[in-house]
Amino acid sequence: MSDKFIPPTQIDWFITQMKIKGGVERLVFNLLPILNEQGWKIRLITLTRDQDYSIQLKEQGIEVVSLDAHAKWDIKALAKLFHLWKTSPPVILHTHLYHAGIVGRWVGHLCGIPIILCHQAGPELDRSHFRSYLDSLSNGLVNLYLVSCQAVANILHQREGIPYSKISLIPNGIPIPPQPKQYLHQAHDTPLKLITIGRLTPEKNQRILLSVVTDLIQAGIPFHLDILGEGKERINLEKLSKKLGIADHISFQGYQTNPAEWLNNADIFILPSKWEGVSLALLEAMAMALPVIATNRGGTIEVIQPEQTGILVSPDNPQEIIQAVQRLYLNPQYRQTLGNNARKFIEENYSIQSTLQKLEELYQAQLSKLSWKK
Repeated sequence: MSDKFIPPTQIDWFITQMKIKGGVERLVFNLLPILNEQGWKIRLITLTRDQDYSIQLKEQGIEVVSLDAHAKWDIKALAKLFHLWKTSPPVILHTHLYHAGIVGRWVGHLCGIPIILCHQAGPELDRSHFRSYLDSLSNGLVNLYLVSCQAVANILHQREGIPYSKISLIPNGIPIPPQPKQYLHQAHDTPLKLITIGRLTPEKNQRILLSVVTDLIQAGIPFHLDILGEGKERINLEKLSKKLGIADHISFQGYQTNPAEWLNNADIFILPSKWEGVSLALLEAMAMALPVIATNRGGTIEVIQPEQTGILVSPDNPQEIIQAVQRLYLNPQYRQTLGNNARKFIEENYSIQSTLQKLEELYQAQLSKLSWKK
């Protein structure tokens, strides 16, 4: 923590939901207890109630307030939020996810919250014109937009017209596992353990992996693919894998609370997304010293140095993924080199301590500006 630490100030983190354990929710879950330990007075507000992350955060001393919304634009929930901020306003409001970002800035402005920060983790390339219009209409209420990578900053600037002067880069960070993957000598014909982690949604593009699986079988490469995560595409993916006759080579493992164990037991991590901000799953795989194959989109190209810390492929070309898997299968030493390089890069650039330091410095700078105005 910086020597210029400013005494405890009420900071509210406002997020749409914590039920879906995607990258944003996990980042919030990882950072809040550390900020609390550092002396910041943090309160988490959620639009909807969950019975997992919120309970765990409460057990770690974080105040959690649920608005119990039954819909994202629930009038009763908005009234409850207005009352909360009128009677107990924060000095800094830090929002996460789209609905909390829009609601937070309008209600926060009406309640006189002096500093409003909007965290934009991913590019949301499927965002509707109406959502972009709402964001553009109200961006004057936001002091700063926080982004995880330059790719997201560019999209915000081009699509919503946010000036770069109002965008601050705070890279995602993860807890670095104390021990990397242990590379043991394996027989050449030992089946490869492939793994991918992420929400099962169209933009995550797990469907392309079914084509990859089909061709790997035909190529005679022994392997098994574990798909970790839940989402609306799971049923469709399972049905398609059975239809293609490849179900024996794929296991849909659902959401797992211990991804580090799965990564440690895997040989290759694949991120097939059509777009990404900075994937926590990718960072975690790299930190485990696992060789990664990922698509050349969004913030991923800011994390992976081609052929040094991972292999980049196109999201619409399964042959590129197949060729990358074949290369790594035939060269175990290259797998280990990529993995070790990846871990070192994450340790130096994407640790949760690095994210924490940048976030604290940003809070301090905003509070200093507020003090100067007074």
